[in-house]
Amino acid sequence: MQTIIQALNNLTNALLILSSPVLIIALIIAGLNMASSDSGRHEKAKRQLIGVAIAAIVVFGAKGIVQALIAFVPGASTPF
Repeated sequence: MQTIIQALNNLTNALLILSSPVLIIALIIAGLNMASSDSGRHEKAKRQLIGVAIAAIVVFGAKGIVQALIAFVPGASTPF
């Protein structure tokens, strides 16, 4: 059981490491699109920013959920 919990924790850590730069780049691109858009493209840029925000909530929420699940498992402790 401990190896499964460690593997799940490692997976969420890898998810954060890989997704954080991608989210930052996507946020920069969406922000630039929002700043340089005319009235027709403004709605598309707004949807892109909302999508980036939802993706960030999902990614960082998954890490929080995994940490909460690990805390509920009796005898499970992760060193990180």
